[in-house]
Amino acid sequence: MTARSVLAAKPKDPHAKVNRKNLGDSICSALLIGPVISLAQISEVTYRRADTTLTSGINLTDARIGAAKLLQLLIDAETAQRGYLLTANTAYVEPLRKAEREFSENRTFLEFISSIGTTGPADAEKIRTKVAAKFDELNHSIKMAQVGNRTEALALVRTDAGRLLMDELRVLFKPSL
Repeated sequence: MTARSVLAAKPKDPHAKVNRKNLGDSICSALLIGPVISLAQISEVTYRRADTTLTSGINLTDARIGAAKLLQLLIDAETAQRGYLLTANTAYVEPLRKAEREFSENRTFLEFISSIGTTGPADAEKIRTKVAAKFDELNHSIKMAQVGNRTEALALVRTDAGRLLMDELRVLFKPSL
């Protein structure tokens, strides 16, 4: 028997063809899995960026709503001051008290301003200080009127200090509205 006859007599491996096919399928699968994984990674990165952008947009919208609400609270407080000084009706004081409470409870706008760039904290502090000064001015004139110094309270309003303070606040709020 020659070597060829031994090889010829040896039964062929029935799985040899399948093994080559499996090898080819494995290579094709590997070549396809790489791009699929890459697409999944790209999709995940895109999702995270979109989520971050959406969250930033929501925060900006919340801050704008907060700015508008705060400005409206200040306007309501001014209206309360005028109403009380004109009528001496204590019902007019409640909107001022409500504005003070809501301002101290709702800090969304100021927190957002604080988080913007390097000037954010200083800008937020400027707004906080001016709002506190505005509430002080409103309360001072009302207290003067409550203790019988209505003429002095009206004279204080006529100095335009309160109006000038509101003008300064409007300038500070303008970029946010």
